[in-house]
Amino acid sequence: MYDELFWLELLEDTHFILTLIYGVILSAAFVGMERTKANYMKLGYFTVISAILQFLTFEYLGNARALQLYPLLIHVPLIIFMSYMYKVSYYSSTLAVSMGYLCCQLTKWIGMVGVLFIPEQWFYYAVRIAVTLPLLALLVYYVSPSFAMLVRLPWRELVTLGLMPCVYYIYDYITTVYTKLLYSGNPVIAEFIGFFLCIVYIIFLYIFAHEYLANKELEVQNKLIEMKVNSTLHELTQTRQMQQQLSIMRHDMRHFMSTARTLIQQGKYAEAQQYLGEEQSELEGTILQRYCTHEYINAIIIKYSDKCRLQKISFQAEVKLAELLPCSELSFSAILDNALENAWNAVCELPEEQAQISLSLKQNGGKLLLAVKNTYLQKPEFANDRPVSTRYGHGIGTRSIIYNCEKIGGQYQFSLEDKLFVLRVII
Repeated sequence: MYDELFWLELLEDTHFILTLIYGVILSAAFVGMERTKANYMKLGYFTVISAILQFLTFEYLGNARALQLYPLLIHVPLIIFMSYMYKVSYYSSTLAVSMGYLCCQLTKWIGMVGVLFIPEQWFYYAVRIAVTLPLLALLVYYVSPSFAMLVRLPWRELVTLGLMPCVYYIYDYITTVYTKLLYSGNPVIAEFIGFFLCIVYIIFLYIFAHEYLANKELEVQNKLIEMKVNSTLHELTQTRQMQQQLSIMRHDMRHFMSTARTLIQQGKYAEAQQYLGEEQSELEGTILQRYCTHEYINAIIIKYSDKCRLQKISFQAEVKLAELLPCSELSFSAILDNALENAWNAVCELPEEQAQISLSLKQNGGKLLLAVKNTYLQKPEFANDRPVSTRYGHGIGTRSIIYNCEKIGGQYQFSLEDKLFVLRVII
């Protein structure tokens, strides 16, 4: 009996020491401690001092009192130590410690599962001892790097991240260490964590949705700015080419005038007219391509016009826009870009002679009217009057069109007309 008690106490003490090491190292990893020899040495000194304090309080004050003092003797000094040593805020250190405390539930639950097979207290501690260090290694190397990047964000951005571990820490100590409310059978106490998880998840969804939409809008803006830069570079290249062509034409102009004058003097009016027409075609070829004065819209149309020209795809564009649009140019540019991208993806599957895209963009009566028509290889499938795709990575452009159209109060219609896929937007 004495030997069994001795071994049980030894297992229990070993478990508490390993749990202390587990919590301290994991908390330091969660705040992004650099893995240097000096940092490990300092953390080791802190852990040894903490272990001595833990042993003394258990020895002289008893288990119950020692557990009640544990936050003041271990956790608070650890928060201060990490904030000072690793130059992070107290909020970040507190979050890291509470997250480390929450992760102790992993070894606890593994131990409880082990007891289901061998219902002995010694086996509970033996299982927890066995899994503590392997689990610590997994969390440090695979989880802590991501968490360390987050805890260094401003505290306002960490509120949702810190709610769950911090509240669980307080809840667990109040209901199991300072009182025994968790085991009282009170339904409010028993259901609190489930209720709180629901609240945290709702807050998380709200913040995540807003951050996601903000990032998507920023992504669209960056994409449009990139297109504008590319369009400017394209226009610059065209300008240089036209300058060279005009230089050659100026040099040849006296020969042209002399030839035209000779043909007219000889009464060869038809030949002169044909000759003048050819020269006019060459002059028209020096005109820079520009569809409208709106930079983003013009950049998008030029982008797809050039892509179609290079791939020998028929592209027709009729653009008549006023100086002032009835909506944000940025939001409408996102609609236009996605519409032309969808059309481009559809016609790329077709032979050259069948690939066609037409764009009509007009303003009429204060309304902005967009129509994009394209041929297609496979007949699109519709659900709720919207085209759907089962192919991975497809359908995002359509959802973006719908989202941006609804955001600026526009109307959209997807349809099939005369073997053409048609998108119409009215804003």
